[in-house]
Amino acid sequence: MTRSGCKGEDATCFHSPASRQNLELPFEGHGITDITMFRAVIDTNVLVAGLKSSVGNSFRLLETIVVGQLQPALTTPLVFEYEAVLHRAGLLPATLSSNDITKFLDWLVHVSSRHRVHYLWRPLLPDPHDDLVLEAALASDCRHIITFNLNDFRGAADLGVVALTPFQFLKHLQP
Repeated sequence: MTRSGCKGEDATCFHSPASRQNLELPFEGHGITDITMFRAVIDTNVLVAGLKSSVGNSFRLLETIVVGQLQPALTTPLVFEYEAVLHRAGLLPATLSSNDITKFLDWLVHVSSRHRVHYLWRPLLPDPHDDLVLEAALASDCRHIITFNLNDFRGAADLGVVALTPFQFLKHLQP
């Protein structure tokens, strides 16, 4: 993953552990262990919703990442999409600074499984930004995409990938 401060195309290039030490996120501090970890690709709209409000299923989904129940799967193009959208002026609450968003993204990349795209499946879906999400699912061998735009991912089922809302995915996690 190439992020600010990293050079080249090495998928394991991140900021040093020291630079991640001071991440203070509103959903940190949970200490649940012995949980089965699921892996899924998260659509940008779910991240936006989770960062906009600390109530709701998108925020609960972010909490599952913190406790180790969900590991997001990422590709470099998807991280750049996250970065471009989350840094849009006025999209997120003013209480989240650009630095907070960058720290969140650095944390997300750190805790996620990172994958290279070896074969471009584009165009398959009507929206090219949705193709980035589907490519991440295919590159990471994930069976689930978490999104609010279920209709946008109808073609994903043909490739063995199921699109679920955050609520549906959270229900899927329950024993």
